[in-house]
Amino acid sequence: MTETSRRIVSLEATLVAIAIGIFLGIVAAIGLADINLQNANSVTASIVALVCIGVVTIVVWLIVPHQYIGTFIQFTVAFIWAMPITELLYYRFWAPEPS
Repeated sequence: MTETSRRIVSLEATLVAIAIGIFLGIVAAIGLADINLQNANSVTASIVALVCIGVVTIVVWLIVPHQYIGTFIQFTVAFIWAMPITELLYYRFWAPEPS
């Protein structure tokens, strides 16, 4: 990792990045919970995923000031942990029983 990603630039920016990562991880997990992707074409799904990753990367580079780009690592870790934990809790406690 680059030096800027390992340095905590400010406590407030890091806490905001973690909070946004957790929030978006929960939103993504719940939003995608009932979508059935079994019938999706894998090539199309891969292309859509790559385009979405590219768009998000460009948006992050445009929106986040250069001095706070190191907080993107904390955001990513928070998102990566929040999404599967939310999915686990959703399917364990809130999801309807399969018929």
